[in-house]
Amino acid sequence: MKKSLILIIIILFTAIGYTLERNPFFIYSSYDSLEKYNAGTVNWTEGYVIAKSTTAELINKGITNLSEKLKSNSGRHEIMDELMQLAKQNLLNTLLEVKIDSSQKVKDYFETNSMFKTIFLEEFEKNIILLPSVYLNPAEIESVVKYPLYGKGSLSDLIYRLDDNEEDIPKYLNDDTPREPITYSSIIIDLRYSFKFIMKTKEYLENLPKGLLFPLKYRDRINYDRQKKSLTYHGVMSIEERDDFIALAPKDSLYKNSILELYEQSQQSEKEINFISSLFPTIYDSNDKLILSKDMVKLKKRPNAHFVTITKDGYIYFKIEKVGKNPLYILADKIKGEFNSDIILNKEDTQKLFLNKKTMENIRNGKLYIIVK
Repeated sequence: MKKSLILIIIILFTAIGYTLERNPFFIYSSYDSLEKYNAGTVNWTEGYVIAKSTTAELINKGITNLSEKLKSNSGRHEIMDELMQLAKQNLLNTLLEVKIDSSQKVKDYFETNSMFKTIFLEEFEKNIILLPSVYLNPAEIESVVKYPLYGKGSLSDLIYRLDDNEEDIPKYLNDDTPREPITYSSIIIDLRYSFKFIMKTKEYLENLPKGLLFPLKYRDRINYDRQKKSLTYHGVMSIEERDDFIALAPKDSLYKNSILELYEQSQQSEKEINFISSLFPTIYDSNDKLILSKDMVKLKKRPNAHFVTITKDGYIYFKIEKVGKNPLYILADKIKGEFNSDIILNKEDTQKLFLNKKTMENIRNGKLYIIVK
């Protein structure tokens, strides 16, 4: 009897599982799938933007009787159509916030360039990828859509098509400079670590004490602007420096308070910042000279060549099929820009790029890899 009961339970569970598996309206997503389907995710390393919508959003829009509609096929299709339109809108909103470079978002192109707006909306419908609707539970459905960042019909491709500028590679070395016999097959820039960014702190001060001059060793860090009536300090002030500054005019309470305030502020001036991915990061040398921008990719190469491949793969250097037999590995020196998307290389690494003309040609053909966290 007990064996029969166990057998019946097994058959029932098998039948239920079979029914759910074959029923297109009851595809339960796993935890891993849910992790991938976070709303508004820009996945730079995989090259797509993803967005979702759920029935909870429909309820917020005032759409009622969802439980009744879910009982019929026509009602389910109606809900799924609504969800898909909402997911597309969520995706579009996310795409508009995607960073193009260190100072511009897609929204800027969209709002100021009518041609881009028209083409973008047309291509958006053509190249959008609709993923299967998923039941989170019997009363909540999730619709997921995504759009490519790179490749034909992608976001970067659309921007390239409307940008017909083409710049030459800058000449950093004279023609008589000895060339290395080797060519770097690709460039790998490592940006996995944080960069320390030191800000200037500022404090109002009506006047400096009469006759006060800061010692020469401190003049690259502390400065007084007579027009703006402000005392500024660059970096993190040490206790010794603070005491040295106060000792220059210990009886002037306004000056002393300004120094004390600068000291307190400066303790918070050193921040750690991380590289933020964008479609077209710009690369400079340590003297702020341009090394590479999206306009240096040849017009005829743009439909096929990615400007940059962003990866989390720390072993990319050893994957010859991707980076070639002789990649150049570089630790970025600094980052800059409004969105922390521009890259600065030190002088030594910059020179390596220009020792052989073929190296820069490889970069122009899309052989640039950036490793991120």
